[in-house]
Amino acid sequence: MVALFLLHSFCNGITIGFMGASVSALFLTRYTPADIPQMYIVSTSMIFVAGTVYHHLSQRIAFRRLLTANLSFSFMMILTLTLAYRLIDDPFPALLLAASFELVWVMNSLEFWGLAGKLFDVREAKRLYGLMGAGEVVAIIISGFSIPLIVPFIGTENVLFIALTGTGLSWVMMRLITHHYAYQLPQKSDIQGNAPHPDAPAPERHYILLIFVLVGLTISSLYVVDTAFYDQASQLYPDEGALTSFLGIFFSVAGVLQLASRTIFTGLLLRRYGVIMGLLVLPSLLILGGVGVFIGLGLGDAMFIVSAVILMKWVDRGLR
Repeated sequence: MVALFLLHSFCNGITIGFMGASVSALFLTRYTPADIPQMYIVSTSMIFVAGTVYHHLSQRIAFRRLLTANLSFSFMMILTLTLAYRLIDDPFPALLLAASFELVWVMNSLEFWGLAGKLFDVREAKRLYGLMGAGEVVAIIISGFSIPLIVPFIGTENVLFIALTGTGLSWVMMRLITHHYAYQLPQKSDIQGNAPHPDAPAPERHYILLIFVLVGLTISSLYVVDTAFYDQASQLYPDEGALTSFLGIFFSVAGVLQLASRTIFTGLLLRRYGVIMGLLVLPSLLILGGVGVFIGLGLGDAMFIVSAVILMKWVDRGLR
């Protein structure tokens, strides 16, 4: 079972690795970094609508059909937007592609970890989730280092068809896992049963509110770091192919940190210091990077600023 999930995770990583670098480059060569907030507004709107529909479906259809619909939706969305980009002489499809990337990542995560949550108990999850998720990171590392070799021959937009292949393979792995272990899966999702009741006690509602605020703050910091990073990257590499290659390599290097974090550092940190210290690592390093940006501004050193921003994005991508 773990081997199948590892392969499934690897297929998800093919989609994320090839899509992430290509859609960012396509967007930044047709828009300016000042348009990134607009893209994120579109992205979060898409995620909200898709999440609402997904939650509605999760309470009404069989679990396996829900996962099938999830990956089928991601596949068709990538295919449709890729064809629109190639056929429509307008920059707007590039914005939709960039906005859809976060949605694809969210949908893939819902499918993968939702399925894992039905087949592993809590004790198994603590021991195995880091290993299973490492497949995605390995695929991101491989895809990132291969992008500079591929782009000169096929072009940035055709890299999206490789990402599409990853989603198709994820669908195959999901069907294989659910076929072999169908006896362990519920006929319908139990999300509704786990949802907090409106009359839940105050401590439970307070806890949910705090989690909501925590997620909101961490995603806000992600968007700020992203905007600064892509602004610097587009200035360093104005050419589409060069920018795609840089982003591919960068995400690969960040993937190395992410792989080490998942397989080595996370377990050691949580065992020795607990969850609180683990949660403090990322914001502490981001604050240090932000201090570096201010120092660079004070010194008037552009390369110092660029280095600090890239370091912040590397830490964010590797440890989030």
